[in-house]
Amino acid sequence: MDSIELVKLYNATNGENWNNPWDLQTPVSDWYGVVIDDDRVRFLNLGGNNLAGYIPDLNLDKLWTLGLSNNHLIDSIPDFTFLSNLRNLFLDANALTGNIPDFTSMPLLRIFYCSNNELQGSIPSFYNCTELSTIICGDNNLTGEIPELEHLGDLFLYNINQNLLSGEFPDSLPSSLEVLNCSDNNLTGELPDFQHTPDIKVFDCNNNQLSGEIPVYQNLLNFEIFNCENNNLSGEIPAFENLPLLNRFLCSNNNLSGEMPDLFEVPALSYFYCGGNLLSGTIPDYSYLTNLSSLHCQDNQLSGVIPDISGWLNLKTLLVQNNDLHGTIPTEIPQDFHQLKCSDNNISGCFPDYVCQLWIFEAENNPLMPWLGNHDLFCLGEAQLGAPCDDNNVETINDSINEDCECNDIPLFSDTQQIQNSISISPNPVDNELQINGDLSSDFIVRISDINGKTIFQKVNTKFIDLSNLTPGIYLATIILENERVNITQKFIVH
Repeated sequence: MDSIELVKLYNATNGENWNNPWDLQTPVSDWYGVVIDDDRVRFLNLGGNNLAGYIPDLNLDKLWTLGLSNNHLIDSIPDFTFLSNLRNLFLDANALTGNIPDFTSMPLLRIFYCSNNELQGSIPSFYNCTELSTIICGDNNLTGEIPELEHLGDLFLYNINQNLLSGEFPDSLPSSLEVLNCSDNNLTGELPDFQHTPDIKVFDCNNNQLSGEIPVYQNLLNFEIFNCENNNLSGEIPAFENLPLLNRFLCSNNNLSGEMPDLFEVPALSYFYCGGNLLSGTIPDYSYLTNLSSLHCQDNQLSGVIPDISGWLNLKTLLVQNNDLHGTIPTEIPQDFHQLKCSDNNISGCFPDYVCQLWIFEAENNPLMPWLGNHDLFCLGEAQLGAPCDDNNVETINDSINEDCECNDIPLFSDTQQIQNSISISPNPVDNELQINGDLSSDFIVRISDINGKTIFQKVNTKFIDLSNLTPGIYLATIILENERVNITQKFIVH
Protein backbone atom coordinates (compact mmCIF):
# COMPACT_ATOMS: atom_id res chain seq x y z
CA MET A 1 0.00 0.00 0.00
CA ASP A 2 2.84 2.44 0.83
CA SER A 3 4.37 1.94 -2.60
CA ILE A 4 1.11 3.03 -4.24
CA GLU A 5 1.18 6.28 -2.26
CA LEU A 6 4.80 6.90 -3.21
CA VAL A 7 4.00 6.42 -6.87
CA LYS A 8 1.16 8.92 -6.44
CA LEU A 9 3.69 11.49 -5.21
CA TYR A 10 6.10 10.53 -8.00
CA ASN A 11 3.50 11.15 -10.70
CA ALA A 12 2.19 14.37 -9.12
CA THR A 13 5.65 15.94 -8.97
CA ASN A 14 7.09 15.02 -12.39
CA GLY A 15 9.21 12.20 -11.01
CA GLU A 16 10.93 11.42 -14.29
CA ASN A 17 12.68 14.80 -14.09
CA TRP A 18 13.79 14.57 -10.46
CA ASN A 19 17.47 14.93 -9.80
CA ASN A 20 17.35 11.39 -8.40
CA PRO A 21 14.36 9.67 -10.03
CA TRP A 22 13.05 6.34 -8.76
CA ASP A 23 13.29 3.13 -10.72
CA LEU A 24 9.79 1.88 -10.12
CA GLN A 25 10.85 -1.65 -11.09
CA THR A 26 13.17 -1.95 -8.08
CA PRO A 27 12.23 -2.54 -4.41
CA VAL A 28 10.91 0.51 -2.55
CA SER A 29 13.79 0.24 -0.10
CA ASP A 30 16.16 1.13 -2.97
CA TRP A 31 14.32 4.32 -3.88
CA TYR A 32 16.14 7.59 -3.23
CA GLY A 33 15.14 9.32 0.01
CA VAL A 34 12.99 6.46 1.30
CA VAL A 35 13.69 4.72 4.62
CA ILE A 36 11.76 1.51 5.37
CA ASP A 37 11.18 0.07 8.84
CA ASP A 38 9.23 -3.13 9.32
CA ASP A 39 8.05 -2.95 5.69
CA ARG A 40 6.53 0.49 6.18
CA VAL A 41 7.80 3.89 5.04
CA ARG A 42 9.13 5.79 8.06
CA PHE A 43 11.20 8.58 6.47
CA LEU A 44 10.74 10.30 3.12
CA ASN A 45 13.31 13.00 2.39
CA LEU A 46 13.22 14.45 -1.14
CA GLY A 47 14.55 17.93 -0.37
CA GLY A 48 16.35 19.67 -3.24
CA ASN A 49 15.38 16.92 -5.68
CA ASN A 50 13.67 19.08 -8.33
CA LEU A 51 10.13 18.05 -7.51
CA ALA A 52 7.66 20.12 -9.58
CA GLY A 53 3.92 19.92 -9.16
CA TYR A 54 1.51 19.55 -6.26
CA ILE A 55 1.60 17.55 -3.03
CA PRO A 56 -1.07 14.84 -2.89
CA ASP A 57 -2.82 13.98 0.38
CA LEU A 58 -0.66 10.93 1.09
CA ASN A 59 -1.90 7.91 3.03
CA LEU A 60 1.27 6.86 4.88
CA ASP A 61 0.10 6.26 8.42
CA LYS A 62 3.52 5.10 9.70
CA LEU A 63 5.48 8.03 8.24
CA TRP A 64 7.50 10.00 10.80
CA THR A 65 9.32 12.52 8.59
CA LEU A 66 8.29 14.14 5.30
CA GLY A 67 10.98 16.36 3.77
CA LEU A 68 10.08 18.24 0.58
CA SER A 69 12.13 21.45 1.05
CA ASN A 70 13.86 23.35 -1.74
CA ASN A 71 11.80 22.15 -4.66
CA HIS A 72 9.27 23.67 -7.07
CA LEU A 73 6.03 22.59 -5.46
CA ILE A 74 2.89 24.65 -6.06
CA ASP A 75 -0.75 24.79 -4.96
CA SER A 76 -1.91 24.38 -1.38
CA ILE A 77 -0.65 22.26 1.51
CA PRO A 78 -2.93 19.23 2.06
CA ASP A 79 -4.55 18.55 5.44
CA PHE A 80 -2.57 15.27 5.53
CA THR A 81 -5.56 13.48 6.99
CA PHE A 82 -3.79 10.10 6.92
CA LEU A 83 -0.37 11.05 8.36
CA SER A 84 -1.37 10.38 11.97
CA ASN A 85 2.18 9.48 13.08
CA LEU A 86 4.01 12.33 11.38
CA ARG A 87 6.54 14.09 13.63
CA ASN A 88 8.50 16.27 11.21
CA LEU A 89 7.20 18.18 8.17
CA PHE A 90 9.56 20.23 5.98
CA LEU A 91 7.93 22.21 3.14
CA ASP A 92 10.11 25.34 3.07
CA ALA A 93 11.54 27.00 -0.05
CA ASN A 94 8.87 26.09 -2.58
CA ALA A 95 6.08 28.07 -4.27
CA LEU A 96 3.16 26.82 -2.17
CA THR A 97 0.03 28.96 -1.94
CA GLY A 98 -3.19 29.03 0.03
CA ASN A 99 -3.64 28.76 3.80
CA ILE A 100 -1.69 26.75 6.35
CA PRO A 101 -3.87 23.84 7.56
CA ASP A 102 -4.47 23.30 11.28
CA PHE A 103 -3.27 19.69 10.94
CA THR A 104 -5.92 18.30 13.28
CA SER A 105 -5.06 14.75 12.19
CA MET A 106 -1.38 15.00 13.15
CA PRO A 107 -1.31 15.17 16.97
CA LEU A 108 2.32 14.01 17.14
CA LEU A 109 3.71 16.77 14.92
CA ARG A 110 6.83 18.32 16.50
CA ILE A 111 8.64 20.26 13.76
CA PHE A 112 6.94 22.24 10.97
CA TYR A 113 8.82 24.27 8.33
CA CYS A 114 6.94 26.20 5.63
CA SER A 115 9.06 29.36 5.24
CA ASN A 116 9.90 30.98 1.92
CA ASN A 117 6.69 30.17 0.09
CA GLU A 118 3.69 32.23 -1.05
CA LEU A 119 1.28 31.21 1.69
CA GLN A 120 -1.59 33.49 2.70
CA GLY A 121 -4.21 33.75 5.41
CA SER A 122 -3.66 33.61 9.14
CA ILE A 123 -1.39 31.38 11.19
CA PRO A 124 -3.43 28.55 12.73
CA SER A 125 -3.35 27.84 16.45
CA PHE A 126 -2.50 24.15 15.95
CA TYR A 127 -4.74 23.26 18.89
CA ASN A 128 -4.46 19.51 18.23
CA CYS A 129 -0.66 19.57 17.75
CA THR A 130 0.26 19.93 21.40
CA GLU A 131 3.74 18.43 20.91
CA LEU A 132 4.90 21.09 18.47
CA SER A 133 8.35 22.37 19.41
CA THR A 134 9.36 24.24 16.24
CA ILE A 135 7.28 26.39 13.88
CA ILE A 136 9.07 28.22 11.08
CA CYS A 137 6.81 29.94 8.58
CA GLY A 138 8.62 33.19 7.80
CA ASP A 139 8.93 34.86 4.42
CA ASN A 140 5.35 34.36 3.24
CA ASN A 141 2.30 36.61 2.87
CA LEU A 142 0.59 35.62 6.09
CA THR A 143 -1.83 38.10 7.66
CA GLY A 144 -3.86 38.50 10.83
CA GLU A 145 -2.62 38.41 14.41
CA ILE A 146 -0.23 36.11 16.23
CA PRO A 147 -2.48 33.33 17.59
CA GLU A 148 -2.64 32.22 21.21
CA LEU A 149 0.17 29.75 21.84
CA GLU A 150 -0.05 28.91 25.52
CA HIS A 151 -1.45 25.43 24.79
CA LEU A 152 1.77 24.54 22.93
CA GLY A 153 3.67 23.62 26.07
CA ASP A 154 6.75 22.32 24.23
CA LEU A 155 7.17 25.16 21.74
CA PHE A 156 10.69 26.59 21.92
CA LEU A 157 11.25 28.04 18.41
CA TYR A 158 8.65 30.25 16.73
CA ASN A 159 9.75 32.08 13.56
CA ILE A 160 7.12 34.14 11.76
CA ASN A 161 9.31 36.91 10.32
CA GLN A 162 8.83 38.63 6.95
CA ASN A 163 5.07 38.39 6.69
CA LEU A 164 2.18 40.87 6.88
CA LEU A 165 1.11 40.14 10.43
CA SER A 166 -0.61 42.86 12.46
CA GLY A 167 -2.07 43.38 15.92
CA GLU A 168 -0.44 42.93 19.29
CA PHE A 169 1.41 40.10 20.99
CA PRO A 170 -0.79 37.46 22.69
CA ASP A 171 -1.47 37.96 26.38
CA SER A 172 0.71 34.98 27.24
CA LEU A 173 3.44 32.98 25.56
CA PRO A 174 4.47 29.36 26.15
CA SER A 175 6.78 29.09 29.15
CA SER A 176 9.01 26.82 27.07
CA LEU A 177 9.67 29.46 24.38
CA GLU A 178 13.36 30.11 23.65
CA VAL A 179 13.37 31.81 20.23
CA LEU A 180 10.74 34.29 19.00
CA ASN A 181 11.41 35.96 15.64
CA CYS A 182 8.60 38.21 14.43
CA SER A 183 10.69 40.79 12.57
CA ASP A 184 9.54 42.52 9.38
CA ASN A 185 5.80 42.57 9.99
CA ASN A 186 3.23 45.24 10.91
CA LEU A 187 2.87 44.42 14.60
CA THR A 188 1.70 47.11 17.02
CA GLY A 189 1.36 47.45 20.77
CA GLU A 190 4.01 46.92 23.43
CA LEU A 191 6.87 44.47 23.81
CA PRO A 192 6.30 41.28 25.84
CA ASP A 193 7.93 41.31 29.27
CA PHE A 194 8.81 37.59 29.27
CA GLN A 195 8.00 37.31 32.96
CA HIS A 196 6.54 33.86 32.35
CA THR A 197 9.05 32.84 29.67
CA PRO A 198 12.19 32.31 31.76
CA ASP A 199 14.12 30.37 29.10
CA ILE A 200 13.92 32.98 26.33
CA LYS A 201 17.19 33.18 24.38
CA VAL A 202 16.41 35.18 21.23
CA PHE A 203 13.79 37.87 20.66
CA ASP A 204 13.78 39.68 17.30
CA CYS A 205 10.97 42.16 16.58
CA ASN A 206 12.96 44.39 14.23
CA ASN A 207 11.07 46.47 11.68
CA ASN A 208 7.52 46.61 13.01
CA GLN A 209 5.35 49.42 14.44
CA LEU A 210 5.73 48.57 18.11
CA SER A 211 5.45 51.33 20.68
CA GLY A 212 5.78 51.91 24.40
CA GLU A 213 8.90 51.43 26.48
CA ILE A 214 11.47 48.65 26.58
CA PRO A 215 10.68 46.51 29.64
CA VAL A 216 13.28 46.25 32.39
CA TYR A 217 14.21 42.67 31.61
CA GLN A 218 15.71 40.95 34.63
CA ASN A 219 16.83 37.50 35.72
CA LEU A 220 16.52 36.04 32.21
CA LEU A 221 19.56 33.86 32.62
CA ASN A 222 19.57 32.50 29.03
CA PHE A 223 18.71 35.71 27.15
CA GLU A 224 21.32 36.17 24.37
CA ILE A 225 19.87 38.36 21.60
CA PHE A 226 17.41 41.28 21.84
CA ASN A 227 16.62 43.17 18.62
CA CYS A 228 13.90 45.84 18.58
CA GLU A 229 15.38 48.11 15.90
CA ASN A 230 13.20 50.11 13.51
CA ASN A 231 10.07 50.54 15.61
CA ASN A 232 8.35 53.43 17.44
CA LEU A 233 9.61 52.70 20.94
CA SER A 234 9.99 55.58 23.39
CA GLY A 235 11.24 56.24 26.91
CA GLU A 236 14.71 55.53 28.23
CA ILE A 237 16.90 52.52 27.58
CA PRO A 238 16.68 50.52 30.81
CA ALA A 239 19.62 49.27 32.81
CA PHE A 240 18.85 45.57 32.60
CA GLU A 241 19.32 43.44 35.68
CA ASN A 242 21.05 40.08 35.80
CA LEU A 243 21.21 39.18 32.11
CA PRO A 244 24.52 37.30 32.24
CA LEU A 245 24.44 35.94 28.67
CA LEU A 246 23.00 38.88 26.70
CA ASN A 247 25.30 39.24 23.71
CA ARG A 248 23.42 41.55 21.34
CA PHE A 249 21.29 44.51 22.41
CA LEU A 250 19.99 46.29 19.31
CA CYS A 251 17.55 49.20 19.67
CA SER A 252 18.51 51.59 16.85
CA ASN A 253 16.04 53.73 14.91
CA ASN A 254 13.33 54.30 17.49
CA ASN A 255 12.33 57.36 19.55
CA LEU A 256 14.30 56.48 22.67
CA SER A 257 15.49 59.36 24.84
CA GLY A 258 17.52 59.97 27.97
CA GLU A 259 21.11 58.92 28.49
CA MET A 260 22.93 55.78 27.45
CA PRO A 261 22.51 53.25 30.27
CA ASP A 262 24.93 51.58 32.63
CA LEU A 263 25.28 47.96 31.58
CA PHE A 264 27.16 46.45 34.50
CA GLU A 265 24.71 43.54 34.72
CA VAL A 266 25.14 42.51 31.09
CA PRO A 267 28.78 41.38 31.23
CA ALA A 268 28.69 39.28 28.04
CA LEU A 269 27.49 42.14 25.79
CA SER A 270 29.31 42.22 22.44
CA TYR A 271 27.04 44.40 20.27
CA PHE A 272 25.22 47.49 21.53
CA TYR A 273 23.39 49.43 18.79
CA CYS A 274 21.38 52.49 19.88
CA GLY A 275 21.84 54.80 16.87
CA GLY A 276 19.06 56.81 15.30
CA ASN A 277 17.29 57.82 18.51
CA LEU A 278 17.01 60.97 20.65
CA LEU A 279 19.66 60.08 23.22
CA SER A 280 21.50 62.84 25.03
CA GLY A 281 24.29 63.14 27.57
CA THR A 282 27.75 61.65 27.21
CA ILE A 283 29.01 58.29 25.97
CA PRO A 284 29.73 56.16 29.06
CA ASP A 285 33.02 54.45 29.74
CA TYR A 286 32.18 50.87 28.80
CA SER A 287 35.67 49.52 29.43
CA TYR A 288 34.13 47.14 31.99
CA LEU A 289 32.32 45.37 29.12
CA THR A 290 35.32 43.27 28.20
CA ASN A 291 33.48 41.50 25.35
CA LEU A 292 32.13 44.66 23.70
CA SER A 293 32.99 44.48 20.00
CA SER A 294 30.70 47.05 18.34
CA LEU A 295 29.14 50.23 19.73
CA HIS A 296 26.81 52.12 17.40
CA CYS A 297 25.38 55.34 18.85
CA GLN A 298 25.33 57.51 15.73
CA ASP A 299 22.53 59.93 14.81
CA ASN A 300 21.59 61.03 18.32
CA GLN A 301 22.06 64.20 20.38
CA LEU A 302 25.07 63.04 22.37
CA SER A 303 27.54 65.59 23.71
CA GLY A 304 30.88 65.49 25.48
CA VAL A 305 33.93 63.76 24.05
CA ILE A 306 34.69 60.41 22.48
CA PRO A 307 35.85 58.30 25.43
CA ASP A 308 39.35 56.91 25.78
CA ILE A 309 38.80 53.51 24.13
CA SER A 310 42.35 52.21 24.58
CA GLY A 311 41.15 50.01 27.46
CA TRP A 312 38.10 48.63 25.64
CA LEU A 313 39.95 45.44 24.98
CA ASN A 314 37.81 43.79 22.27
CA LEU A 315 36.31 46.87 20.62
CA LYS A 316 36.45 46.73 16.82
CA THR A 317 33.81 49.20 15.65
CA LEU A 318 32.72 52.60 17.01
CA LEU A 319 30.08 54.68 15.21
CA VAL A 320 29.42 58.13 16.73
CA GLN A 321 28.72 60.26 13.64
CA ASN A 322 26.06 62.96 13.53
CA ASN A 323 26.02 63.96 17.20
CA ASP A 324 27.26 67.04 19.07
CA LEU A 325 30.59 65.66 20.25
CA HIS A 326 33.67 67.82 20.77
CA GLY A 327 37.23 67.17 21.87
CA THR A 328 39.68 65.14 19.82
CA ILE A 329 39.83 61.74 18.19
CA PRO A 330 41.19 59.13 20.65
CA THR A 331 44.96 58.93 20.49
CA GLU A 332 45.12 55.17 21.14
CA ILE A 333 42.91 52.29 20.09
CA PRO A 334 42.56 48.58 21.01
CA GLN A 335 44.69 46.11 19.10
CA ASP A 336 42.03 44.77 16.70
CA PHE A 337 40.09 48.03 16.27
CA HIS A 338 39.26 48.66 12.58
CA GLN A 339 36.32 51.06 12.12
CA LEU A 340 35.67 54.59 13.42
CA LYS A 341 33.00 56.93 12.10
CA CYS A 342 32.83 60.35 13.75
CA SER A 343 31.76 62.71 10.94
CA ASP A 344 29.26 65.55 11.47
CA ASN A 345 30.33 66.57 14.98
CA ASN A 346 32.41 69.41 16.45
CA ILE A 347 35.62 67.43 16.85
CA SER A 348 38.92 69.30 16.73
CA GLY A 349 42.61 68.49 16.77
CA CYS A 350 44.81 66.55 14.38
CA PHE A 351 44.46 63.07 12.93
CA PRO A 352 46.28 60.28 14.83
CA ASP A 353 48.55 58.21 12.62
CA TYR A 354 46.47 55.04 13.03
CA VAL A 355 43.51 56.39 11.02
CA CYS A 356 45.33 55.54 7.81
CA GLN A 357 45.46 51.86 8.79
CA LEU A 358 41.80 51.45 9.75
CA TRP A 359 39.52 49.52 7.41
CA ILE A 360 36.97 52.36 7.62
CA PHE A 361 37.53 55.87 8.96
CA GLU A 362 35.20 58.83 8.43
CA ALA A 363 35.51 62.26 10.04
CA GLU A 364 34.12 64.61 7.38
CA ASN A 365 32.25 67.76 8.31
CA ASN A 366 34.24 68.49 11.46
CA PRO A 367 35.26 72.03 10.46
CA LEU A 368 37.82 72.51 13.24
CA MET A 369 39.91 69.58 11.95
CA PRO A 370 42.48 69.67 9.14
CA TRP A 371 40.75 69.77 5.76
CA LEU A 372 37.43 69.94 7.64
CA GLY A 373 37.83 66.33 8.71
CA ASN A 374 38.83 64.77 5.39
CA HIS A 375 41.90 62.64 6.07
CA ASP A 376 42.85 61.74 2.50
CA LEU A 377 45.73 64.23 2.17
CA PHE A 378 47.07 63.34 5.61
CA CYS A 379 47.27 59.68 4.61
CA LEU A 380 49.04 60.71 1.42
CA GLY A 381 51.78 62.28 3.52
CA GLU A 382 50.81 65.95 3.61
CA ALA A 383 51.51 67.80 6.86
CA GLN A 384 48.54 68.81 8.99
CA LEU A 385 50.29 72.03 10.08
CA GLY A 386 48.84 74.80 7.94
CA ALA A 387 45.99 72.65 6.59
CA PRO A 388 42.75 74.58 6.02
CA CYS A 389 39.99 74.45 8.64
CA ASP A 390 37.03 76.63 9.62
CA ASP A 391 36.42 78.12 13.07
CA ASN A 392 32.96 79.30 11.99
CA ASN A 393 33.90 82.89 12.73
CA VAL A 394 32.77 85.22 9.95
CA GLU A 395 35.29 87.83 11.13
CA THR A 396 38.27 85.69 10.13
CA ILE A 397 39.57 84.18 6.90
CA ASN A 398 41.98 81.49 5.79
CA ASP A 399 41.77 79.50 9.03
CA SER A 400 44.48 76.87 9.32
CA ILE A 401 45.84 74.31 11.77
CA ASN A 402 48.61 75.65 14.02
CA GLU A 403 51.42 73.89 15.86
CA ASP A 404 49.06 72.94 18.71
CA CYS A 405 46.65 71.26 16.27
CA GLU A 406 44.14 74.03 16.82
CA CYS A 407 42.19 75.79 14.11
CA ASN A 408 43.96 79.16 14.05
CA ASP A 409 42.06 82.14 12.69
CA ILE A 410 43.59 85.06 10.81
CA PRO A 411 41.92 88.47 11.46
CA LEU A 412 40.56 90.20 8.40
CA PHE A 413 42.83 93.18 8.97
CA SER A 414 46.03 91.26 9.71
CA ASP A 415 49.27 91.54 7.71
CA THR A 416 48.05 88.79 5.38
CA GLN A 417 45.14 90.92 4.15
CA GLN A 418 47.23 92.39 1.35
CA ILE A 419 48.22 88.96 0.09
CA GLN A 420 44.61 87.78 0.33
CA ASN A 421 43.30 90.76 -1.61
CA SER A 422 45.88 90.39 -4.35
CA ILE A 423 44.84 86.89 -5.37
CA SER A 424 41.57 85.86 -6.99
CA ILE A 425 40.08 83.31 -9.34
CA SER A 426 38.12 83.88 -12.53
CA PRO A 427 35.76 83.40 -14.17
CA ASN A 428 33.20 82.36 -11.57
CA PRO A 429 31.04 80.56 -12.62
CA VAL A 430 33.42 78.75 -14.94
CA ASP A 431 32.98 76.41 -17.88
CA ASN A 432 36.28 74.76 -18.73
CA GLU A 433 39.30 76.73 -17.48
CA LEU A 434 39.90 78.52 -14.18
CA GLN A 435 42.49 81.29 -13.97
CA ILE A 436 44.47 82.22 -10.86
CA ASN A 437 45.07 86.01 -10.76
CA GLY A 438 47.52 88.03 -8.68
CA ASP A 439 51.16 88.26 -7.65
CA LEU A 440 52.35 84.65 -7.53
CA SER A 441 56.10 85.15 -7.74
CA SER A 442 56.84 82.43 -5.18
CA ASP A 443 56.04 78.74 -5.48
CA PHE A 444 52.39 77.89 -5.03
CA ILE A 445 50.00 74.95 -5.15
CA VAL A 446 46.43 75.03 -6.47
CA ARG A 447 44.22 72.34 -4.97
CA ILE A 448 40.74 71.65 -6.37
CA SER A 449 38.36 69.99 -3.89
CA ASP A 450 34.68 69.13 -3.68
CA ILE A 451 32.40 71.09 -1.36
CA ASN A 452 33.23 68.68 1.51
CA GLY A 453 36.94 69.39 1.22
CA LYS A 454 37.86 66.10 -0.50
CA THR A 455 40.72 66.72 -2.91
CA ILE A 456 40.04 65.98 -6.58
CA PHE A 457 43.45 67.02 -7.95
CA GLN A 458 46.16 69.65 -7.48
CA LYS A 459 48.63 71.53 -9.65
CA VAL A 460 51.98 73.18 -8.86
CA ASN A 461 52.83 76.68 -10.14
CA THR A 462 49.97 76.60 -12.68
CA LYS A 463 47.78 79.66 -13.20
CA PHE A 464 45.42 78.06 -15.74
CA ILE A 465 43.52 75.04 -14.45
CA ASP A 466 41.67 72.72 -16.82
CA LEU A 467 38.26 71.83 -15.32
CA SER A 468 36.70 70.19 -18.36
CA ASN A 469 36.43 66.82 -16.58
CA LEU A 470 34.44 68.16 -13.62
CA THR A 471 30.69 67.69 -13.43
CA PRO A 472 28.55 70.78 -12.75
CA GLY A 473 28.47 71.79 -9.11
CA ILE A 474 30.15 73.79 -6.34
CA TYR A 475 33.88 73.30 -5.70
CA LEU A 476 36.74 74.77 -3.64
CA ALA A 477 39.98 76.22 -5.00
CA THR A 478 42.76 76.44 -2.41
CA ILE A 479 45.90 78.43 -3.32
CA ILE A 480 48.81 77.61 -1.02
CA LEU A 481 51.70 80.11 -1.01
CA GLU A 482 54.60 78.12 0.32
CA ASN A 483 56.95 81.00 1.21
CA GLU A 484 54.23 83.05 2.87
CA ARG A 485 52.62 79.99 4.54
CA VAL A 486 49.22 81.35 3.53
CA ASN A 487 46.26 79.28 2.31
CA ILE A 488 43.52 81.01 0.34
CA THR A 489 40.31 79.09 -0.31
CA GLN A 490 37.52 80.31 -2.57
CA LYS A 491 34.33 78.68 -3.76
CA PHE A 492 33.51 78.48 -7.45
CA ILE A 493 30.76 77.03 -9.60
CA VAL A 494 31.23 74.79 -12.62
CA HIS A 495 28.47 75.10 -15.21
